[in-house]
Amino acid sequence: MKLALISDAHLGYRTGRKTNNKQVNIREEDGYKAFNECVEGIIENKCDIAVIAGDLFHSPSPSVNTLVRTKEILEKLSLAKIPVYIITGNHDTADIKYDYSSSVLMDNKLNGIYSYQDPLVIEEIGDIRLYLISHQSTKSQEETFDNIKLDDDYINLLITHGSCYDSNLEVILHTENEPREVIIPEKVLNLNWDYILMGHIHQRGWVHSKDGITDTENRKQFYGGSLIRRGFADKEGKLGRGWTLFDINENNKNIDVKMFNIWQRPQYDFKLDCKDKNITEINNKMEEIVKSIKDELPIVRITFYGITPSQRKSLDFNSTKDITDSFLSFIINYKDKSIKEEEKNVEYSIERNDILSDYNRFWDIEKDTIEETIREETKEKSENYIKKGIKKTSDKGD
Repeated sequence: MKLALISDAHLGYRTGRKTNNKQVNIREEDGYKAFNECVEGIIENKCDIAVIAGDLFHSPSPSVNTLVRTKEILEKLSLAKIPVYIITGNHDTADIKYDYSSSVLMDNKLNGIYSYQDPLVIEEIGDIRLYLISHQSTKSQEETFDNIKLDDDYINLLITHGSCYDSNLEVILHTENEPREVIIPEKVLNLNWDYILMGHIHQRGWVHSKDGITDTENRKQFYGGSLIRRGFADKEGKLGRGWTLFDINENNKNIDVKMFNIWQRPQYDFKLDCKDKNITEINNKMEEIVKSIKDELPIVRITFYGITPSQRKSLDFNSTKDITDSFLSFIINYKDKSIKEEEKNVEYSIERNDILSDYNRFWDIEKDTIEETIREETKEKSENYIKKGIKKTSDKGD
């Protein structure tokens, strides 16, 4: 059986002001293009089923345009007789009790589109069992995790959405600026799964991998990755972006994995070290960088390191304005310290192990999105989990 995995499409995501000839935000259109390319690849490769591991949408309240465009693309799978199973991710829902996730609006069981927000749904397809665990508030999720029972007579596949602990990196993986992130506990991930297919982390690949490319530890725990990069916080990744094919041998339970990459908008991140340079040298280097870019509507960022206030005022952006105006976005950042000094700061920040402070800053922003009746309990449990992780990492270091 050929199973196709898509995750973190984030349809409806938009940034910047530029639109296409239909007045659709260009980055939003990039998302539909990516999703459509994946679906067409799945059909072309004659997959038997498709799975979307959460965050089909970027918002729990997608626009009508986003809903219509998504439905049109999903219907291609229906016409090809390829059933698709969709779980809810943290972006698909506001975690409001008794409310619906946006992704369930795509549910159309008569046409083979199964979209769920239930804590746990088990689908049997021949000898394969899909354990579909959607994102839920922390308390509901814990109850779900305690009630999972596997049957070794089946090929058991876990499909879920959330972060997890990576024993190779010795950190809890997380995605930048994510609302209501849920950590999937080790007690669930260590069950006797034949494979674990996950959404939420935007870099595609195997958890615990030592080379970032292959399943070096044979954990069979795989993140599908996002379809497009949402800015520079989403790293490029060694395995690219797109959809992934799991070819399952139902006789011996062997599973082969093949990745299919899709088009990505060019995105460039330049670092210009200004230390010991005069303003003429800095302007010449900036002009050289800008003129080296030949792509249509790229996303470009230049960070000036170690630049003085007087040099900042003397930067000549007008000499390349005709080029930078043609970029989809042109971002300028300034850093007072040189590149080497900034790298030392990053090392110091990591050594401080200050993830708890980062979490508290995140909580101050996102706390109102958590249902009031479980708000304090959620914060307390999250802090305790982080503290245990910090202690575990510290003990290993000792």
